Amino acid sequence: MNAGVTTELEEAPAASAITEKFLRGWMDACDSFRAWERREISLSEPTEKTVAQYRKALKWMLRLTRLVDAQVNDPDFPAGRQFAPEVKGRLIQLQYSWDALDNPMGPEEADSLIAQYFPDEPGLVDKAELTN
Repeated sequence: MNAGVTTELEEAPAASAITEKFLRGWMDACDSFRAWERREISLSEPTEKTVAQYRKALKWMLRLTRLVDAQVNDPDFPAGRQFAPEVKGRLIQLQYSWDALDNPMGPEEADSLIAQYFPDEPGLVDKAELTN
């Protein structure tokens, strides 16, 4: 091996730096997707076309996130252990989104959860008060 090749190999970035950069890029992509999801799906009345695009994108985000999760939990994956909890959390969030897409919550269930978890929240009116 000549000296020029050896120097290039010695100057290569560490595997942990490469994988950390990849994971940070993936996390940014997840954040962007979740922001779009909130804006276009959760806080608006999406068109059928938007929902179809969302379903397709969410499916791929889930697939990719499962792959990333498997990698960060591999004992040989550089820098994986420090990111494993965050990856798992994002996987849970995406899975929740998928479940909600296939099994949307009805108004009665939503009202029940609001009453259960926010009983004293100002601005939330009890339906019984409206009928009296």
